[in-house]
Amino acid sequence: MTLKRIFIYTTGLFFIFSFFFVSISQTYANSGTTVCSLWTSVDNNTGNVQIGGTVTESNPGQDLSYTNISLWDSNNSGSANASGGDSISTSYTAYFPNGWHRAYVNGNSSSNPGGGSGSCFDQQDFYVEVAP
Repeated sequence: MTLKRIFIYTTGLFFIFSFFFVSISQTYANSGTTVCSLWTSVDNNTGNVQIGGTVTESNPGQDLSYTNISLWDSNNSGSANASGGDSISTSYTAYFPNGWHRAYVNGNSSSNPGGGSGSCFDQQDFYVEVAP
């Protein structure tokens, strides 16, 4: 076998294996990228506040990812928890006295397949002022 022929075979095998390596690795999630969003809606007629949030696995694999979400507030007026696939949302409504308060969201996710995981945290201040 000549040196030229060995070079051609070696180069060809390299490209074939590279193609399979790249195409196979793309079917798996690279790593978990967890994104949290949080919102509040204040009703100043009653003092009730709706707190809601979403946790999303923004880099899922081919199968559904696993996500979970926890919501709570600085006044310990309520909380909500949920779990699901690539994205999960939940909310709760609670009464708050006049003044500044803070809502929190914490989330985790795990990509499937591939096992990449991530977490996120966010907080948002809100003000309640019910007229007498």
